[in-house]
Amino acid sequence: MKEKAQGALEYLLLIGGAILIAAVAILALTSVGGTGVVNNSSARFQQAFEGFEERVSPSNLAPNPGFEEWGGFAVPPNAITGWPDNWTNHLGGSSDFSGVFGTTDTYKEGKAVYIETSNSDRGIKKENIPVEQNTNYALSVKYKSDCSTGITPTIQIAFFGGSGSGATANGNQTQNNYTTLSVTANSGNNTSATIILRTDAGSTGAAKIWFDEVDLRKACGNKIKETGEECDKSDVGGTSCFLQGFAGGTLACKENCTFDFSGCILNELSAFDTDTINEEPKDHMLIEKDGLYYLFYSWNYAGQGWQTNPNQDNFGYATSRNLTTWSVQNNNILQVGTTGLWDYKNIWAPYVLYYNGTYYMFYTGVTDYITQRIGLATSTDLVNWTKYAGNPILQCNFSWAHWNPSLTWHGTCRDSMVLRDEANNRWVMYFTADKSVGDTQVVGMATSPDLYAWTDAGYIDIYYGPTLTSAESPFVVKHDNSYVLLWWDAQYTQKATADNPLGPWTRPTGNASRVYYYEFAAKIANIGSSQYLTTIQSPGSNLYTNKFKKITWISSTSFTCSGCYIP
Repeated sequence: MKEKAQGALEYLLLIGGAILIAAVAILALTSVGGTGVVNNSSARFQQAFEGFEERVSPSNLAPNPGFEEWGGFAVPPNAITGWPDNWTNHLGGSSDFSGVFGTTDTYKEGKAVYIETSNSDRGIKKENIPVEQNTNYALSVKYKSDCSTGITPTIQIAFFGGSGSGATANGNQTQNNYTTLSVTANSGNNTSATIILRTDAGSTGAAKIWFDEVDLRKACGNKIKETGEECDKSDVGGTSCFLQGFAGGTLACKENCTFDFSGCILNELSAFDTDTINEEPKDHMLIEKDGLYYLFYSWNYAGQGWQTNPNQDNFGYATSRNLTTWSVQNNNILQVGTTGLWDYKNIWAPYVLYYNGTYYMFYTGVTDYITQRIGLATSTDLVNWTKYAGNPILQCNFSWAHWNPSLTWHGTCRDSMVLRDEANNRWVMYFTADKSVGDTQVVGMATSPDLYAWTDAGYIDIYYGPTLTSAESPFVVKHDNSYVLLWWDAQYTQKATADNPLGPWTRPTGNASRVYYYEFAAKIANIGSSQYLTTIQSPGSNLYTNKFKKITWISSTSFTCSGCYIP
């Protein structure tokens, strides 16, 4: 009895020990996340995540929704649940992309193995992924491979719902460590996408391929500069502010994958010259829009005068990011009017301002007897301009002006610029005119509530010396609480100052009024937090160059600038 009891006890201990071992094993598994399969997946997930690019943040990772790695070389049919499968000779996984495959998540642990046994492609695909139309998408997948000669891993994105389009990218025949394979394509008029992960067989053989980290998203924003992008987040394509024509600074990237030059430093002295196309800029206007600088100008063919057609019959414009490297966009954005109109001979002196969503271009129109009047054109994009139907908006037939449009050069009214007078809720225009007494040039003034209807506001008499003095290209800038008037006297850029935009104006005596020597049509442009003096330089023979010089104010009414020469 005792021996039987002892045998029974030993049996019970054996059974109890087995149960205890099993319980410990189960506890070990559940303590790390459930089943052994999940544990392995979790370990691989953690390993794959370490060192993964920061473009994938934990908030948009979808853990383990893709493939699971299988061992061996068996060929189970329809092994990957949820993946419509056109191929049969592959190995698959135990789970699929759950829910809707979005374009904001990166799907981790999507490992698959294929075996290629004949001269045809094998693979899997995910269909009906919603996409936006006319948008660049980047498909990025990590892979490693061990394939026979002539066989490579391939990723493919195909768009449907419209005219259809897509693109593919091939990896390496042998790739021992995971590397990224990516392809970019535009969705066109399509509304859905299909991702295909497959082999590309150029010959019969075997292919063993692992895919992981399947990522489909708008191409802009994936930290990889791709075709059609200037940059993508921190990837600026190896360039810099200096290589982009700036003096220095830090180059960044905007959310739309274009360069952000706001951290770049402009050169203090730069220029625009169109010698390469034999067209010389003259009267000009520099304005900035969204970090791009637009230079508007009238132009002559090199070496020719303004009265030779078609010289100064059109306005052109060029653009630049840095004031140094310019691209001529169009030399015919605004043209002279038809024969007999107020602006059919020439157009001069564009001046552009922005107000309430519209760009306003004031310009001089020339007709018979070189009679000049001032007109207006408008635009919403700085590219397409429409002349105002009520043009001209100003002619200088004022009581104080010399105005006889039936005689040559007896109808002077040109070179307008417009300043906002916030204190009086009005606009002030400055322009060149002839005074009736003494027949000297003066700077005329007019005011307007709406930029269209103008009222005479008198003139600024800048006459001095025994001979006729020019008053070309007047320009007024407000600095601190003072107004500074610049004009060209045929030799110097001169200045006068005032406490309000209509004066009275005071011109410093003698040479103290001289601002700049032998460059004309001076204007001051706001460029970021800086200001630049823009001028025209004529080295002779009607050859012209626009110059841009950064200015530094040394008082409320005086400034100096890099490259300035004042004798």
